[in-house]
Amino acid sequence: MKKKTLGLLVGALVTTSVLAGYNAKGDNMASAKAAIMETKADKIKDDMMKDKSDKMMDGDMKKGKSDKKMKMKKKKAGKKMKKSDKMMKDNMKKDKSDKMIEDDNMMQDDMKNGKSCGKKKCKSDSKKNCKKNCKSNKMMQDDMKDSKSMKKDRMMNNKEMYDFTLKDLDGNDYKLSDNKGKKVYMKFWASWCSICLTGLEDLDKLAGENNDFEIVTVVAPGKNREMDTAAFKKWFKELGYKNLKVLFDETGEVTEHYGVKVYPTSVYVSSNGTDTTVKAGHNSNDDIKDTIKKIK
Repeated sequence: MKKKTLGLLVGALVTTSVLAGYNAKGDNMASAKAAIMETKADKIKDDMMKDKSDKMMDGDMKKGKSDKKMKMKKKKAGKKMKKSDKMMKDNMKKDKSDKMIEDDNMMQDDMKNGKSCGKKKCKSDSKKNCKKNCKSNKMMQDDMKDSKSMKKDRMMNNKEMYDFTLKDLDGNDYKLSDNKGKKVYMKFWASWCSICLTGLEDLDKLAGENNDFEIVTVVAPGKNREMDTAAFKKWFKELGYKNLKVLFDETGEVTEHYGVKVYPTSVYVSSNGTDTTVKAGHNSNDDIKDTIKKIK
């Protein structure tokens, strides 16, 4: 208000000065009025500009407060989401832990039930399910026994070389004695064995190198839950390995001779064919090279 009052006083003085000047000079009164009107118009224009500037400033201040509130809301929402995510992860961990405990309890119960299967009759289940469960439990127990034997390597010493002839992927005969004078590494595996499949790519690379020993793999179609020969060939072809030699032990005789109980199992044959080292479990490329160096 003080600024507006001062502005009006200045305007009045200007008007008085203009009128006095024009009267002194004897100018036309109409010109003086025009000057006064122009001065008032400029003053009104200045006031309007000031009001507009004040409104814009007020709007910016309000907007600033609104932006601050929005940031606060987003920050709170972010904290809530993080808290929710943490709770979800904790619940998932708990569910997983509970599931593992439940599975472990079920396994122990199954093993107890498996011991009672034998010749005793099942009372709490149908005969069909009973036989199925007994068979499953027996396989589980066998696998556990076999896993214990994985810790020990076995040496097989024969005065004469154990020889065999097996068909390969192309139907050609592969004879072990043809490698006499050269060390041989054999991997016994199955298509359903996840550990076996994990090591195939590395073994394929090793087989493609310039080695001083032979590398072959052996599967037993129709044995130990393995698919038949035709289905295996079709399945293996889709894997795209270029260097692996696959032999088919369709009778299971070779697998039995080397005492293969678990997959994968590695067999190392000496250059004279009489000394054999059997190692249950996965063997890396470095393991294979180290063992090959140790045998004669």
